[in-house]
Amino acid sequence: MSADRRKTLIAKAHIARAQLGMDEATYRAVLQRVTGKTSAGDCTVPELAALMNEFLRLGFSPAHRPQRGKRPGGSAHPEKISDAQLAKIEALLAEKGHRQGGAVHWAYADALALRLCGVTKVQWLRADQAGKVIAALEYDRRRHATPPIDVEKVRQSLYPMGMQRRQTIDRLCDAIAAKKGLPPGAITAATAAWETCQEESDRWLTPEEADRVIAWLQRYLKGLSA
Repeated sequence: MSADRRKTLIAKAHIARAQLGMDEATYRAVLQRVTGKTSAGDCTVPELAALMNEFLRLGFSPAHRPQRGKRPGGSAHPEKISDAQLAKIEALLAEKGHRQGGAVHWAYADALALRLCGVTKVQWLRADQAGKVIAALEYDRRRHATPPIDVEKVRQSLYPMGMQRRQTIDRLCDAIAAKKGLPPGAITAATAAWETCQEESDRWLTPEEADRVIAWLQRYLKGLSA
């Protein structure tokens, strides 16, 4: 009885391998991972039973002969990964490669499948397991996504004084230049910054220093208009 059971399990193992589309190397890897052996012929009945449980977990769906008088039911195993899920994973891998500046191969997704679900190949995942891989790739995309540019923050980094003060200084400088018969830009904010704060560049003026420059320019312009 035990010998017959063993032969049956070995035959089922080969059927499962064919149904799951495993190549020789992958089949041997699964066999060794589950039983510690590289040949089903060397396995005991409990080891072969454990191997079949692993194949069932990977998506193997054995054909059951229906009992007479009863309508055969559908497979009790969860739905396998869909083409849509595979396409989604492929798109996320391509997007990751674009972010990193190099191709990201399917081996990366296989590694995720093994780490998250204990399945060595993405195409052997169940639909619910595929959802975990997709979720992990989407989390990676969000984590490494380029944040939107904060224009106001960029402006503040360029001019700590603020753009409004900067524009006011530029208008006053142009007004003074016009009063003196000079072209726009002849009198610069940098000149005013040196005259009032001894700063060589207006770019790094603080809001308080910029206010002093504005007050000085206003007085200067008023003196020209008098």
